[in-house]
Amino acid sequence: MNIKISFRIKIMCILLFLSIAALMNGCTHIRPRTHDDLIRYGVQLAEAGFWQEAAAQWQLVLREDPENIAALNNLGVAMEESEKFEEAKQFLEKADSLRPSDRRIQRNRNALANRLRSQSYQERTND
Repeated sequence: MNIKISFRIKIMCILLFLSIAALMNGCTHIRPRTHDDLIRYGVQLAEAGFWQEAAAQWQLVLREDPENIAALNNLGVAMEESEKFEEAKQFLEKADSLRPSDRRIQRNRNALANRLRSQSYQERTND
């Protein structure tokens, strides 16, 4: 019985390793060429939990295109995720000023505002 359990655990570990390797292969071997490629690559990195690396991709886009809505919006989300709230607010405000009717930007700005209100409330009640 121990041999069967040990064998199953080895198989599960191998499958887990292969799954992680496949995910990492998908993230690291893409060769972005256009701004859209960099944006998509950043999204893949963020979805895998690599927020800092994702932010670096979007910042590359902004160096060449400082008014790129997707990069500004995504950087806003990345900064919020990193708890850099002032930077998040700046990126989202700039994106909103360039495209005020974009619902994704509005949703992200509202989420940030709610998080800041909640954080402020918690700080006041803890004092």
